[in-house]
Amino acid sequence: MQNKWANMLANAATGKVEVSPNYSGILTELSPLEASILDKIYIEANKKTTYQERKALQFNATKLQSMLSINEEKIDLIIENLFRLNLLQPPAGQGAMLGNFPFALRTTKVFEFTTLGYEFVRACNY
Repeated sequence: MQNKWANMLANAATGKVEVSPNYSGILTELSPLEASILDKIYIEANKKTTYQERKALQFNATKLQSMLSINEEKIDLIIENLFRLNLLQPPAGQGAMLGNFPFALRTTKVFEFTTLGYEFVRACNY
């Protein structure tokens, strides 16, 4: 976590990566495990070449749970906290529409990285 603080401060000072003033507040609300999960998601998201591909990328909580050897309740709690911080979000549905907007399903089993989440992790890593 110290490295994340140091990277964020260095990026804010150099302007190498844009650092929003709210990033420090977000970082104080993350556990080391949550930060590690965000790093793993960020690595996968960075494999996509465009913003639209990155936005459409979905992650599976069961796979993450198995990879980290944590129980279902713990992964749900972590994902719900990352939803609360708007770093992750449930996926928008592709079939059902409410007017011109896709219907959002509330689940912790599948999730997406938000733009805020991606930029936050970027600011804490380089």
